[in-house]
Amino acid sequence: MRFQVELLIITCLLPLLSFSQQRWYSSFGRQGERENSVCISESYDKGYLISGQFYNADGLIAKTNTNGELLWDKVYVLGNSRIQFYANGILSSGRKVLAGYAGDDPVIVSLDACGDVEWCYTFKNQEHFWGGAVLDLIVYEDGHALAMVGLNNLDWDNLVYLFNFDPDGNLTWMKRYAKTEDDPDLGFLLPFFMDTIDTEYFVSGYCYYRRNDNPDVFTLRPMFIKIDEDFNEEWLLPYGQNIDSFELIGDGFGVMEENDSIYRGYGRYFMGSSLIGAFLNFSADGFETDYVGIPSHLLNDSLVDNSPTAIERINDTLFMAAAIYGFSFYNIAMGEYIVSSSGNVYGSQFHPNTTPAFHTMVKTDSSQFVFAGEIKQDEEWDMFLYKLNDDLSSADYVNDTITYDYLCDNLPIVSDTIDLSACGIITGMEEIPTPGEYYASLQNIPINVQPNPANDKVKLEIGNMGYKGYRVWCYNTSGQVMYESTVGSDTEQFEIDISQWQSGIYIIVVTDGKGKKGSVKFVVE
Repeated sequence: MRFQVELLIITCLLPLLSFSQQRWYSSFGRQGERENSVCISESYDKGYLISGQFYNADGLIAKTNTNGELLWDKVYVLGNSRIQFYANGILSSGRKVLAGYAGDDPVIVSLDACGDVEWCYTFKNQEHFWGGAVLDLIVYEDGHALAMVGLNNLDWDNLVYLFNFDPDGNLTWMKRYAKTEDDPDLGFLLPFFMDTIDTEYFVSGYCYYRRNDNPDVFTLRPMFIKIDEDFNEEWLLPYGQNIDSFELIGDGFGVMEENDSIYRGYGRYFMGSSLIGAFLNFSADGFETDYVGIPSHLLNDSLVDNSPTAIERINDTLFMAAAIYGFSFYNIAMGEYIVSSSGNVYGSQFHPNTTPAFHTMVKTDSSQFVFAGEIKQDEEWDMFLYKLNDDLSSADYVNDTITYDYLCDNLPIVSDTIDLSACGIITGMEEIPTPGEYYASLQNIPINVQPNPANDKVKLEIGNMGYKGYRVWCYNTSGQVMYESTVGSDTEQFEIDISQWQSGIYIIVVTDGKGKKGSVKFVVE
């Protein structure tokens, strides 16, 4: 039945694919500069934000309209340090968050709706690390940002961390995952990407893991790490250890949900001396189920390697894959194809004289796909964008009148150069809490009473205000309720008249009714 469904789909697709030669695409860049586009995101105004780097080492973001035409760009400098933005995110408020590295250190930058810097921080701790980068980023609508950070310790090992930043750029917690000291079979590891599915998180990359049949040898494996909603590590899967006798050596690049019990990982593995794309499926408990290879000859007879850099779902059985097409060691190009869950390929195309990005594809709200990379034209390397429908045909240009960056009150946004030398520096490690410690602290309601002792009025200051406010009680030492009130979420300070109260000790209790609680004593003279 599955074969019949796939045959029907390909029969419908083939007439459309034959018309896909004339494609929507856009290229732009600065004269004499080579731009390296790394990550693309769709904006609230249906434009696109591309982040990356100039080859001269300066950081870069560019904003386009919905047709991929450049609106503005900004260059980021930090002395002689190299800057690269591996990831970006855009909120409905127009705020933009960029993350990557500056010099040898992880960096995160928040921009307002007009593209001006709100805050930026680099992380330095030379006592424990010699450098690293933010490799992936999830930005939440409440303004928090979850960053997947790769840090290098003083022994040159790569370490996997999650950093959580509040809307003001404060590093609220950090936690390390996949600790080699806790797993004697785990060797060197490197994370690439992070996906969120419902309330859980998946880190993809590779690791060297001790072989089952030869404990003296560590083998390169695709790596997947599952982290639960409380940011506890559930498991680490070195893919290919137990699936069969085949020597599966390669990398993991991402995770999608297949159903309630199965996840569809994807990445690549070696077949002989060549790399091929693959679905790497596993259970919710972290056990390998099955894998499906996508041999290069299915994509193009001249291909030596293919590595999917991003895969997005089209429907229940079909996926859009953005990939690196390798014709030789020195000849690679951007490519894309449609693939079924069983590994059948329906259409494949590539773009000569191009180089793909890392986060190379974004699925739009209209279920189209935009790809980002570089293209060489007349000896000049520029940014390259193209948009396809879910049948690989070129998307139509949009002729609607759209006001871009409309949340900025100073339009049009002007291209300029921004110096990051004023960025804050985070140097601590021991003083930064874990997720458990941080969220436990949020369950406590801090209360400050002034003056204490008092004889007329007391002023209360309440922290950790909930969005529905709190209930406040005041008791004497006999347990009698002397005061009771509901405090709104917009009221952090208020006064209580105690002029008629007898001298003695009183206790104020504050609760939100959902587990948060705080109390404080004060004296009435």
